[in-house]
Amino acid sequence: MSETAAIESSVSESSGDSPGRALLKYTIYRFLVFAAALVVLYLLGARFYLLVALAIVISGLISLVVLDRQRDGIAPMVKKFTSRINDRIESGKRKEDAASDATFDSASDADDSADRPDPSKDRPDPSKDRPDPSKDRPDPSKDRPEGSRD
Repeated sequence: MSETAAIESSVSESSGDSPGRALLKYTIYRFLVFAAALVVLYLLGARFYLLVALAIVISGLISLVVLDRQRDGIAPMVKKFTSRINDRIESGKRKEDAASDATFDSASDADDSADRPDPSKDRPDPSKDRPDPSKDRPDPSKDRPEGSRD
């Protein structure tokens, strides 16, 4: 019997919980440990950000030791769940790649034809439509009197 199967059977025999119920139970225990750490730190005088930060660290350390059995019980379930999600993502990628390859192949066959007109020849030249800016400026030499220099 593999180690994972042994853990699953020991947890299911001892608690009789379904996988979803075991995860809910573990989450509630984690929250209770956090709340207890929060209350103890509050009574010791920690406030605001320090209170929350210390409660997160301390409850994490306590949960690491105290909730080891529950965590080992839900780990195979979480692993199975994430592997199913990863399999679905990979399957979707393979389908998308196949569709993309098929589209690319059909598009490259159409590109091989030399009968297509050049689209750049159909566009008008934008520089012909612009007015010449030098024609709009007044000549500064006409505004000065004849004998003056700047």
